[in-house]
Amino acid sequence: MTSTIIDRVLAFRRQWAGRRLDRRLGIETNEKIGRQGLTGMSTELREHAGEYAPTNPALFRRMVRKSGVDPNSFTFIDLGCGKGRILIAAADYPFKEIIGVEADLALCRVAKQNLRRWAEGRSDGRLKVVHADARKFGWPKGNLFVFMYSPFSGPVFQQVAERLAAAAGQPDRAVVIAYSADWEAGALERAGGFIRVRMRRRKFWAASTVSFFYNDLANRFVANRQRGLNWTRR
Repeated sequence: MTSTIIDRVLAFRRQWAGRRLDRRLGIETNEKIGRQGLTGMSTELREHAGEYAPTNPALFRRMVRKSGVDPNSFTFIDLGCGKGRILIAAADYPFKEIIGVEADLALCRVAKQNLRRWAEGRSDGRLKVVHADARKFGWPKGNLFVFMYSPFSGPVFQQVAERLAAAAGQPDRAVVIAYSADWEAGALERAGGFIRVRMRRRKFWAASTVSFFYNDLANRFVANRQRGLNWTRR
């Protein structure tokens, strides 16, 4: 009972903070959209899509910090970026590029509109949103920091996991996956090529719902950085 009450209080605080963030930035990212409302994608994709629900920016910042990654060396990709909230949050870090991939056309349009509103008065050209199926999206060159907040499940996730594993197997490419909600983490483990590290949750009564997946080069990158060594791409 105690945990239920606390969870409701925390959920209310997240909603309040989300509305306040939207007002401050002049955007709209807070309202959820159920799976059946995602009519801007194919029926096949919608069958395995997660609902749109915004990620808490505070959780995202903690994930970036706990990942141990130096953003200067990575391109950031949000698979299933929804309305673009985390793309804007990622702009606080010196990622080389910040790319949102969204299969639902309506959500993609909202994300682009939000980025345009956010970009007024700013000169940050790193952010963009791509309308694409994550199973067909072409990975950019270089090191990848891939963020996912339960964008899809089942066979769709399996195929994306296999593509990520293939990218992680390429020489001289570091790949880090920050996966929030963790429902399909087993598919990433089965795809091979990654070391899984669970992020400790602040709520002591609940299991972790975030995992990091590092390919070998990314794992060495993070280990060297934690030892205070300089890491350069060969």
